[in-house]
Amino acid sequence: MKLTALAVVAMAACGGSPAAPPPARPELSNTAPARQDKLGCSGDQLLLNASHAYDCAEDAVGRGDYPVAATRAELVMSHFPYSKYAVDAEELRADIHYDAGEWLQAYRGYDAWLSRHPKNPRVDAVRHKRSEASDRAVTF
Repeated sequence: MKLTALAVVAMAACGGSPAAPPPARPELSNTAPARQDKLGCSGDQLLLNASHAYDCAEDAVGRGDYPVAATRAELVMSHFPYSKYAVDAEELRADIHYDAGEWLQAYRGYDAWLSRHPKNPRVDAVRHKRSEASDRAVTF
């Protein structure tokens, strides 16, 4: 009885209660947008196929959630390296840097993409984006 009372007093002194749950980590909380849940963009579902994982990366870009988008683009590139989506995800990763205002990283991403995929039909569009990133990266 004395020990229980001492534990209650100690918990009260610390400002906690024995039944209080730990605070939720933001990345694991259930406050994600409804659209993310509809696509099923969480956990192992992203590892099922390249198309789905890439769609989830694009969805995150559309919401302006660049860190999540970059993580998902990296996931596509690492788990599905021989799919067409890996090439698209590499370009998307540079686009994410561009959209986030990280011009130098975007330039480097586009430049790396061009060196790895010189015969891709999107070369002209990526060259244009690299030029835009270069122009914005230059400061006087």
